[in-house]
Formats: sequence, structure tokens, C-alpha cells
Amino acid sequence: MKDDSTPKAHNRKQPAPNRLVRPMPQAPRIAQPRAVVPAPQKSGSSGWLSLLLVLASAGGAAWYLTHQKAAPPAVIAEATPAPTPEPATPTPVIAKATPEPVKPKEVVAITPTPAPAPTPAPAPAAVVVKATLDWKTPLPLDAIAARASAVTERASRLIHAAAEDNKWADYNALLAASLSAELARSPDFSSIQRYDRYFENPVFLRALLQRELLSKIDSSLQQRIAAEPKVQDFILRLCNSTETIEALLVALTPQNKLSQVLGTMSSLAAEDPDVFGKYRDLAVACSIVMAQPMSFTWNEAQYSASAGERYRWFKSKDMANDLAIHLNKLNAWQLAWVVSVPVSTEEMEWAIANMRRKYKQGDWGRAYGAVEYDMQYAVTHIRKKPYTSYLFSEILEKGGICGDRSYFSANTARANGIPAITISGDGPRGPHAWIAWLADEDRWETSGRFSGYPAGRVHDPRNGQSLSEQVFDRLSGSGAPKGSSLLKSQRLLWLADLQPAAAQALTLEYALRTTPHEPSIWLRKLVAWSQRTPAPAPADWKVFLDAFRRNFPGDTDLLAQVRTAEDRFLLAKMDATSVKKELTGDIRDLGKLKGLTSLEEIRAAYKRPADLLAQAKDLPGIRKLYRDALDDYGREPAKFKGIGADYWAYVQADPAAKQQACRDIEAAFERHVQTRGGDYFDVQSQNTAAEFVAQCWRQAGEEKRAEKFEKEIAKRAATATKATRVKTP
Repeated sequence: MKDDSTPKAHNRKQPAPNRLVRPMPQAPRIAQPRAVVPAPQKSGSSGWLSLLLVLASAGGAAWYLTHQKAAPPAVIAEATPAPTPEPATPTPVIAKATPEPVKPKEVVAITPTPAPAPTPAPAPAAVVVKATLDWKTPLPLDAIAARASAVTERASRLIHAAAEDNKWADYNALLAASLSAELARSPDFSSIQRYDRYFENPVFLRALLQRELLSKIDSSLQQRIAAEPKVQDFILRLCNSTETIEALLVALTPQNKLSQVLGTMSSLAAEDPDVFGKYRDLAVACSIVMAQPMSFTWNEAQYSASAGERYRWFKSKDMANDLAIHLNKLNAWQLAWVVSVPVSTEEMEWAIANMRRKYKQGDWGRAYGAVEYDMQYAVTHIRKKPYTSYLFSEILEKGGICGDRSYFSANTARANGIPAITISGDGPRGPHAWIAWLADEDRWETSGRFSGYPAGRVHDPRNGQSLSEQVFDRLSGSGAPKGSSLLKSQRLLWLADLQPAAAQALTLEYALRTTPHEPSIWLRKLVAWSQRTPAPAPADWKVFLDAFRRNFPGDTDLLAQVRTAEDRFLLAKMDATSVKKELTGDIRDLGKLKGLTSLEEIRAAYKRPADLLAQAKDLPGIRKLYRDALDDYGREPAKFKGIGADYWAYVQADPAAKQQACRDIEAAFERHVQTRGGDYFDVQSQNTAAEFVAQCWRQAGEEKRAEKFEKEIAKRAATATKATRVKTP
């Protein structure tokens, strides 16, 4: 029984062969000679034990070879002890050679599998990717090919690298090459419809708008994008929103600092996701008008408003339906004339609470006349009811003059979400102020304007500059390009920059057909013509410049550029007789506009031939030229003074000519300006013209003539003040 049980015991404890290759650290000691001198056993047990010891030895050697780097020196010393004179008792050895089954968890804990040497993958891998980015191969902009995952992934890596590493120059060059490559796939542009495939392709359109926007980013903004995560994130989001880019590009002016605008807009976007959605135009308007906080004087104190404050206020009022018009019906350009209201939020709240019930958008002009006219203040500069503050409520209660009326009506309209402007000008009744407001979709009307005031000045809140009223009418009137037509013409204009000369000329023509009264296209065509090789013939220049002039008859700024081009490319190649004839024709064409011509344009039209006459020292010719000008336009005191001042400037070097000019100017005043009747304002305006005549006589050395005029001025002023026919405007 004893012999039968022993093998069973050994069989029960025998470890599997595969577990012998993972022994405990003491396993190598089995290889010593003392381990092979067992007590006498039966032959079967002796064979099994020998096999066990051989396998243990092999396992120990394998373990040693695979773990020698990880094993501590103490283990190595223990595996090779100093020899002993006598072998040790075999019983402990057998006990160690036949242990309880080895628990895997304990083995792992004692001899952990060493991890492979770590490889610095993350950082070096990113560097390698950036170093191998392809900035030369054009991006596919075909609507189908551009959707491939490899293409979209590459495009994403490139724009992120541009933002993070300031690689905008490389990225813009890549965009230009990609756009040009895609354009080259079109066989021709024989009709404007052939451009539609590009503008209907969202990938191409996004690339076109990105290039136009990013080409305007200066080095300071590029560095800011790389350094500021908030701005960087905003730029990347902006580059993927075609609607927001277009709203921004259309509303910007050349005077705006794009770095400030985008920095301000990024702050708005960080607070409100609607900057890229329903309220994008409001955000664009606030960011342009208040790229830096807007400062103004209100209630005799300095006040400021930030883009964030105005954006949040107008958005909250629009969401509550408190405004007279829904803001999503207005574009960013129109909203610029809303958010720029120069009053406190308390005043805007008052305007909503007290004015919206009284007036609708279409009849807001009645608010101008709601302010009672203070005739006493107009005459004596002493208010009938002095102001203690300049609140809307006080102006409405105590009245005021034209400036107060325009301030009240325009700014209460803006506070209610209605685009409005104040206009000031000089005319038959002297300086005056009136308003214009958006009465309906794309329809502006005026209120408080007197007849005979053809031109005024408007403050542009986008850049703080002064616009002529003609320019504003061109931007806002019924003939102004709007909506889809404006966007299409602008896209054509941006696309033309990517084309060779021949294709570019055709694209500009299509843009002009789309929006014939868009000045940026005419100016772009003017630049293209000035760079053409060979240069256009003078006759072709005349046709082009005459058409330019006809499209913008009252736009002083544009016509100044037309005259510059005319001098360089047309008149410079003509003889003196032809030049004189050409300039005389310009004056004749000016007369066809009747009373709609601005003083600036009149003075410019006469000054050009006068300069030629002055070079020839032809004083009689100058005299005739300006006598005609005074007869044609001298009925309005403001134009009389301007034309007379130019005439007077040309005769300063000749005493005799100065005397003659004084007589001509005085005679024109008596024929056209001086009247026997008229109300207070007519007389005051006439007197400003009379003061100019007196100054001319004094400068010519005729003191008595000057004093005579001044006495007449005082007499007319006193009579007008006391007259019973003084009327309230």
C-alpha cells in the first residue's frame, strides 16, 4: 500500500513542463553536484527524479539567460556558491526540487517581465509630420476629389500648421496655386454662367474666401494667432465659415485695422456661439465699429461702449422682440449704423420704452419734427428752456434747433434697431442738419431736409471718416448693389486676381454687368487698364473714363481718381487745343446735373482749366472762366463763396487783376445772392456771402468798400431778427 501511494503522490505534485521554465530564483542551485545524490529508491522513482532534475537544470539555465540583465548581483552570487567539503543533506534539496505548484501570480511578482525600452514617440513624431508637410502640391478643389479623407486630412494639417507655426505665407501661396489650378480646368469663360460651378462648389468658395481674408492679415496678427490660443481657435473656425467671412469682407473698409477687428470678434465668439450663426452680422458690425471701445461725450461727460456690451444688449433686445425691426433682416453694413448709437444703455432703454409705441419704422422721420424748434436759440443763442442735461426726454420736452432734432430722431431710431444717420450741410439757408433712416427693406428716406441742399456730409461709424452724401446714397440707395448680386460681383472681383490678364479683363466685365454701380469694380478695372501692355489708345481711355464718370456723377472721391487717370493717360497725349476742349466739355457735362452737383466737384471741374490758363499767364481767360462759374452756380451762398475763393486765389500776384476780381465777385453777389426779402435764415446765409466780398475788398486795399459792405450786413441782420415774417422751420 505504501509503495502504491507514493507514485500517486508524486504524480499529483508534478508540475507541467511548461511551468518549469518559469522557476523561482533559487532554481539554478539544482545544478550543483549535491543535488544528484539522492537516497536509495526504486528504479522507477530514480528515473523520474533524474528527469525532473535535468528539466530543472535546463529551466534554470533558460531563466538565467533571459533574466540576467534584470537579476540583481545577489542572485548571481547565490547561484554559484563556494564549494563545500561535504554534500548537503539531500532532503532539503528534494523539497526544493519538488515544491508545491508554483503560483503564476507569485512568479510574476518576483520576476516581472521587463518592458521594452521606451521610444520617444509623441513629440518627435509631431516634429517629423510638420517637417514633411507638402506646401507645394496644390490642394484638390474639385467638389468630389476634395472630399477624400486623405485630402481633407492634409488640408486640416496645413491650416493648423499655418496657425500654430506662423506659416501663413506658405498657406496663402498654396491657396493661390490651388485656386489657379482649379480655374485652369475650365475650357473658357464665354458666359457668366460658367463661373457658377466654382461659386456653387463649397470647397472652392471656402478657399477663395480664405485667401482673400488671410491676405489682409499683417505680421502682428500672425504672431498673435500663433501665441494666443483663443485667437488661433477663432481664426480656424472663421476659415471654415464662408458666411461669416463674406459678411466681414463686405462690411470692412480699407481704413479698418483687421488685427483689431478679428481680436475683438474672437472675444465675442469665445462667449457666444451665435457669432457664427444667427447673430454673425451683429457681431461683425460691433467688431468693426468698436474694434476699440467707442468713446463719446454724452450728457456733458465722457462715455464709452465696448463691442461686447453692445452685442449683448442688442441681441437680448432682439430675442425679446423689443426692437422695431428684427436684426436678422439687416446686414453687417446696415447694422454699423445701429450699434454706433452714441448714448448710454439707459438712454437706449428710454428710447425703446417711450418711442416704439409712437412710431413705426416707416414713419420714424416724424420724430424729427416732434422736437419743437427753439427759434430764440437759433437767433440769440440763448435757449428758451435751458438744458440741465442732454437726455432724450429733456430734448423732447424743451425743444431745440436742427442739430438737436437730428440727434434725437436718428439716435432713438438706432436704439430701436433702425439704421439711421445724421447729415449736415451748407445751403441757401445756411448750415443745417437733417436725417436719413431705413424706412423699409433697402429704402432710405430723409426728414428735415430743406430744398436747395444738394449735398451734405455723413459720419461713417466703421472708420470715423466723413462721407459725402452722394457716397452714402451710392452705398444705400435703390441703385446700390445688394444681396446675392453684391456677393457675386465681389466673388468675381476676388477671382480676377488669380487670373492672367486676358481672362481677368473678361471677369471684370462680367462683374460690372452684375453690379454696374459698384465702385470697387470700376477702380479695379482702372488699375488693370493702367497696367495693360500695350497701353490702350487715348480714344479707348476716353470711352472708359466717360462711362466711369456717368456712373458716379456726384461722387467726389471717385471722380477725383477719374481726373487723375484722365490727366495721365488722355490729356498728357493731347495738344493744348484738344485739352482745352476736353476740359470745357467736362464743365458742360457738369451743368447737366443741375443742382445735384457738390461744391467739391464744381470747384475741381473749373480748377483744371484754370491751372492751364495760369501756366500760360492768361489772366483774362481765368476771369472769363470764373465769371461764368459764378453765374452758373453762384445763386447758392455756399457755392458762391467756394467759387469766389478759387477765383481770388488765381489773381493774387497782379494788383489790377485783384481789383477786377473784386468787382466781378461783388456784381455776382448783387445779381444772384442778395435779395430784398427772405426769412432770418435766408438773410443770415446771404450775409456770410457778403462777408466774403468785404474781405476781398479789404485785401485789395479798399478799406472803405469793405466797411460799406459790413454796415449793410449789420443792417440786414438786425432787420431779419425783428421781422414779423421770421418763420419756424
